[in-house]
Amino acid sequence: MENREVELILSHFVYLADYLPEFFHEDIIIGVTNTEKFIFQSINENIPVTVRAGDPVTEGDGMYEAMRYGRTYSVIIPKEKFGVTYRSTTVPIRDKNGTIIGAFGIGKSLEKEVKINSLAHDLSNSLQEISKVVNQISNDIQELVNSNTKILQAAQTTKEETEKTDEILNFVNNIAKKTNLLALNASIEAARIGKQAGGFDVIANEIRQLSMTSNDSMKEIEVILKQVKELVNNLVENVSHTGIIFQNQAAAIEEITANIQELASLSVVLEEMSGKF
Repeated sequence: MENREVELILSHFVYLADYLPEFFHEDIIIGVTNTEKFIFQSINENIPVTVRAGDPVTEGDGMYEAMRYGRTYSVIIPKEKFGVTYRSTTVPIRDKNGTIIGAFGIGKSLEKEVKINSLAHDLSNSLQEISKVVNQISNDIQELVNSNTKILQAAQTTKEETEKTDEILNFVNNIAKKTNLLALNASIEAARIGKQAGGFDVIANEIRQLSMTSNDSMKEIEVILKQVKELVNNLVENVSHTGIIFQNQAAAIEEITANIQELASLSVVLEEMSGKF
């Protein structure tokens, strides 16, 4: 009667084994044993274990260990043994008196978890490298911003100085006018004196020539100063525009850095989660 009860209990586990794969998204294998041998072993080509129904339960096997210690036995089987990594979880089967009469085990493939773990690890490493590059770019842009600020300040100072060119032009223009007036007075005086003017007439001619030269020089100076002023104004505008671009880039880099740090944190969590399979 006892043997029939044992067989009945074990047959229930064998019957249940046909339905359990429907509850898993991964490849699994299922085994049922009595205290001596396997009475059922499912076959899955993706988990190519060698044990079959009728094979003895040997020491070191998960079934043996579960019955030996009378508790759940779980172990990860490395890929090197059967070509695929999987977790073997086995529980002892007891009769109504609590006596161990066999074992029930499930082997679940961990290939997906292994791939996820590998991808998470690679992602974490890649994000760390990207983060280093982005930080370097951010530092370089900040240096450019600082340098551009100094250039802008110098350009602004130069612009303020070029605003003084009007004073210079007025000063030179006054000199030219006074020289021209002096030349005119000298000519009038030389004409009034007549032949007795002598060297005074020569002086009048020299002053007139100086006045003409001053006028020409003043015009050239005016053209040059206007060109300098225009160039400086353009420089200030360009540097200001460049500064705005750098500031926008710096802000964009900060946002990218924040996103990368968030992704890096998520990849660490993913790696930790996948490492718990």
